[in-house]
Amino acid sequence: MHKTKLVTLFQYLDSRETTRFLDYVHSPFYNKHAEVKKLCAYLAKYIPNPKRQHRLEKERVFKHVYPSKKFDGNTLHSISSKLLSLLHDYLVITAHEEKHNQHLIKILAELRQRKQFKDYDAILRKVERGDESSYTDIEDLYWEKFSYHKELDVNFITKGGRTYNENLQLKNDFLDLFFITKKLKVACDMVSRNIVIGSNYEYRLVDELFVYLEQTNSPYGEEPTIKIYAAVLKMLLYGEKGDEEYFKVKEWLVEHQATFSKLELKNIYDYLENHCIQRYNKTASEQYLKEMLDISKFLVKHEINFVDGYLSDGDYKNIGTSAINLGDYEWAAEFIEDYKEALIPQYQKSAYSLLMGFLLYAKKEYGVALQALHNVVFTNYTYHIGAKMIQLKIYYEINEGEALYSLTDAFRNYLKRNKQLTEDRRVVYYNFINLIRRTYKLKESKEYQSAEKFNKERQKLEVLFNETNPIASKTWLVEMFEAL
Repeated sequence: MHKTKLVTLFQYLDSRETTRFLDYVHSPFYNKHAEVKKLCAYLAKYIPNPKRQHRLEKERVFKHVYPSKKFDGNTLHSISSKLLSLLHDYLVITAHEEKHNQHLIKILAELRQRKQFKDYDAILRKVERGDESSYTDIEDLYWEKFSYHKELDVNFITKGGRTYNENLQLKNDFLDLFFITKKLKVACDMVSRNIVIGSNYEYRLVDELFVYLEQTNSPYGEEPTIKIYAAVLKMLLYGEKGDEEYFKVKEWLVEHQATFSKLELKNIYDYLENHCIQRYNKTASEQYLKEMLDISKFLVKHEINFVDGYLSDGDYKNIGTSAINLGDYEWAAEFIEDYKEALIPQYQKSAYSLLMGFLLYAKKEYGVALQALHNVVFTNYTYHIGAKMIQLKIYYEINEGEALYSLTDAFRNYLKRNKQLTEDRRVVYYNFINLIRRTYKLKESKEYQSAEKFNKERQKLEVLFNETNPIASKTWLVEMFEAL
């Protein structure tokens, strides 16, 4: 049963969820099948233990549930399907529990229909005290408020109300906020995908929304969420002319940071970073690299790009590398030290050593840089490749030809053996290996070749540079070549 949908999904439950799911399955309200209960208890016992996975063989599972019966695959499939259905329902119920206020609003409707108005008022007070910070998407909060005022308006009519009731107006206003915000967010996603993957999504009503929001009497034009997403959308639509919108969004996000969840902030900053990447690719202006680093510093400071309390090793490496490439060595050193402990423990040593090696290399402290790189544990191919690339650059710059040639051979063999790399990525590094060897060979020959022959070889290599694409660390390689 190792690869069944039931076991695969069950493996994602943590210990607390597993215990709660067992209680759920053993509740007669949800399940009355004794065999399903036995199957659930058996899986809960053996799935979390990697050393006892042999216990999940179909025959063993069937023997436990039906000790006196001959193995029957159809019967096992039947009870497995029932348990999987229960697991699906459990996930929906627990997800709904997290949306506490929406749950309470549904209770209000049931109490109103049963004319339990004393209890209704008690639940109403709970809703009013509810926590609004649990929403990852701001429009979900708007929808909750719409549902809340809709219920209050229905309750007002039910009790015979015939005067002005503000809940009708609030219901309308929050519905507008929900629709406009959701519409702008979806349009941002569509335009972004059109840019990245060349798709042809049609984002309708956008021009009409812009006209409405820009009217002087528009009630929503200055709503923080709406003006920010409208500006993001314009930035995406304007492309090269989107810098003005970029800086507006960046300023407003600092001002209205508390309005958004960390996840939503991260998504908006992703749009800003992608704008900077596209502008840098077009202009090669260092300004956009500085902007990206500025965004990264803000995200780290406020832990916006943390997941489950940890900074990913990928973000850690990218941020540190960006600071080093921009020559901000002091901040980079502080960042590398201060945020080492923010990484998942298994990546701390390798990510820290790799970044320190790169920083020391950039500062031309080659000996200690090589020492730092020796501490990199090759937990995955990105660390292996990252360390080898820096080592090759150091060997080139300190004229250690024998070490350079030896490492390029080892590196090429590693690339051939590695099954995780796509062929496209493999070629990028093959090209680097080939060109660094050729460039270093030319560098060595300068001491003994005639100027005429050297220049002829240099011209051949220049042609190779122009014909080879893509190349890892191309900027550095070109700098070394031009230095000759």
